[in-house]
Amino acid sequence: KYRDLCVDITVDPNVLTLDSLVHVIKNTDNPKFVPVYKIFTGTYSDFITEVNPTSNEMNNLLAYKEKLKISIEYDSIQTEDQEIAANIFVAINNGSSRLTETDMMAAILFDGLSNWYFYPKSEELKIETANKRFEIGAKKQLQLLALISDSGDYTVSSIFKLTPSFVIPNWQKFKQAIHRTIDYIKADFKIQKSNDLFAETIFNTLFYFFYLNNANPNIGQRKSIHKLVIAGGLSGSYKTSTLTTVKKDMLQIEAIVKNEPIEVSSPLRFFSLDEKQDILNMGAFKKVSNLPYFANCFLIILGMTDPKSIKNGLPIFNNSTERINFVERHHIFPKSTHGNNSDNIFNIMLLDSFSNNGIDNNHPSTYLTTENFHHDADFREILKGHFIGIDEITDIERNDLESFKRHRMTKIMEHIHLLFI
Repeated sequence: KYRDLCVDITVDPNVLTLDSLVHVIKNTDNPKFVPVYKIFTGTYSDFITEVNPTSNEMNNLLAYKEKLKISIEYDSIQTEDQEIAANIFVAINNGSSRLTETDMMAAILFDGLSNWYFYPKSEELKIETANKRFEIGAKKQLQLLALISDSGDYTVSSIFKLTPSFVIPNWQKFKQAIHRTIDYIKADFKIQKSNDLFAETIFNTLFYFFYLNNANPNIGQRKSIHKLVIAGGLSGSYKTSTLTTVKKDMLQIEAIVKNEPIEVSSPLRFFSLDEKQDILNMGAFKKVSNLPYFANCFLIILGMTDPKSIKNGLPIFNNSTERINFVERHHIFPKSTHGNNSDNIFNIMLLDSFSNNGIDNNHPSTYLTTENFHHDADFREILKGHFIGIDEITDIERNDLESFKRHRMTKIMEHIHLLFI
């Protein structure tokens, strides 16, 4: 019973062993035997009044308080049987303080002999990925580990089947695959942070490729990956039943790793004329939660053309982009002149912050002119990378946002169509 634990403040706790640190006594009249709970819950003024301690005894009291903060009574069970350990944690999990699957697996995935413990390894990886703006936390790590295990999915039951004998020898390869996945997403799809993925679970599919493949994708593999990602984003297959979609795409990934062709239909078949009109009417672009499921996928298309700055012609995605010169979503027709009608994916171009700040809220007719388009071949090529041609320039000079959106949507849709030929 907690209130029966006492300490003798006449004795310096630093000379005591853990076994003799506290005493279990009842009905004592000795004021120097102080209940432990009073050390942590009482005030020192009350204590001094009741006990009248000497300076040494007061020092002993403070030493007890420090020592007992880390001297916790607990039951220790040693077993080589993981099933026994798992059953204990499951039993604990049915109590008042519920453990997450991360808590439970952190206790199960360890090797005392080699000093390998999941939690510090997991925290290290979390920090490394957060530095790349793709934070992969412990729960996500366990899901990905389950995905590459014999279970082949990331349900809770599959996570609980993970064993130290699988995780520990594969950890380094697992870490490398995560980092290579992040680097590829940033380099190839120009997605600079995890929040810009059209679906978080698309990361799982791409990770599976880099875990199986010991090299970056070749030209054929890269084209197949592009098809898989774009089709998944625009068809909405990652909107619901994501585990089913990931498992289906994992079969495609296995074929890609073997350099086998995959069958992926063009996602444009999902867009009727009415749906295209809905896209053109789509508003509140900056409020991601209100966007249709495919909006962020169109952002990938805008980035994959390797767009260049309309100010200096340099690629907007470069080594300095992340730390100094961020990529921003620029409204071509500004909200200052067109209000909420400007909040549409086809009125957005990706620009480096240097170019974006230089343009400010100016109307595009001041910086995207017919004269520059006709007389500057380099300028025309830069605009081509932003899906802007003579039709769009003409719309700008006519101040016709609706026609501009239709023309630019057509160009982007044609580009997507070519990806699937």
